[in-house]
Amino acid sequence: MIHRSLRPIAVLLGFVLLTVAWPAFADTVTLKDGSIIHGKNLQIVDGAITITTGFAGDLSIKQNLVASFSTDTPVYVKTKTSQAVLGKIEPKASGLVIVGSNGEQPITLENIKSAWLTSATDPDLAHWHLELSTDVVGKSGSASGFAGDAAIVATRRTPTDTLKFYSNIDHTVANGQTSSDNYKGGIEDNIFFSPAYSWFGSTELMQDNVQDIHLRTTTTSGIGWNALRGSREDLQFRAGLSYRYDVYDTNPPTPNYSSAGANLAIVHRLDVAPWFVMHNSLGYMPSFKDTNNFIMDHDSNITMPLGNLKPWSLRIGMTNEYTSRPVDGDEHLETTYYLRFVYTVR
Repeated sequence: MIHRSLRPIAVLLGFVLLTVAWPAFADTVTLKDGSIIHGKNLQIVDGAITITTGFAGDLSIKQNLVASFSTDTPVYVKTKTSQAVLGKIEPKASGLVIVGSNGEQPITLENIKSAWLTSATDPDLAHWHLELSTDVVGKSGSASGFAGDAAIVATRRTPTDTLKFYSNIDHTVANGQTSSDNYKGGIEDNIFFSPAYSWFGSTELMQDNVQDIHLRTTTTSGIGWNALRGSREDLQFRAGLSYRYDVYDTNPPTPNYSSAGANLAIVHRLDVAPWFVMHNSLGYMPSFKDTNNFIMDHDSNITMPLGNLKPWSLRIGMTNEYTSRPVDGDEHLETTYYLRFVYTVR
């Protein structure tokens, strides 16, 4: 039995031993410059090792900067030429080994294509996730007041492409009058043919009864430069061609409009923390017929958990659409502020 006077010393000694022993019970990444990072949930995707630390959250480290690493629990490991193997990864003098049910299997860091947790899925397989959302918004521009909005977005992600289908309905009656009545749907694909470059293409159909647009069809295609592409941040610059076709619903009738044009855009995502994500996009689409006839669109939002109500989240943002040649009587700029409740199915 420990004497009462020795209890504080025993508690302190136990704390010190626990602190010293902690690195042995965690995933470890050793960099080529000698730095050592301890954490958990180590994974490898797209040439980067991601590890969750207690001091900086999720860290993403380029695989070519790493000298060695180890995992405290079994993970699935896939090389560039073999199927996935389940086991703990341990460093050896000759390199790395996977310690599994069939013993030790030697492996080199350069030959590892991907690694993922037993609770996750193979990153090489296509993964869909579905977002269902509803909005409470305030508007200014051609229509002012409050609006109701519902949207569905289905996204499939693989290491080589991102395919998205989306639809949106916005219909609001304020003070006895329709202040917003538009419908939108489209498809967008982003195909990565190298780590830095990708092809993109999209088609969107839109009807806006308040702006007297019976139908607007917009098609774009081009090339994207991925200045940043990682687990925590993406930054893509896009440049390409577009084709726009408008059918108006006015009295007297307004002639239909069609023209090819350019398409320039910036798309950015930043995971500030696992629970705080920022998205920003800015697009510019001038007509080749008349460069003074253009459309600019912008969207900025942040997404955060809705308390402990998983899989619900809260998205707060603002969109702007500027049309240099609107239908007579409509505003050039349409601004939407939204508070969006998002239900995500993965």
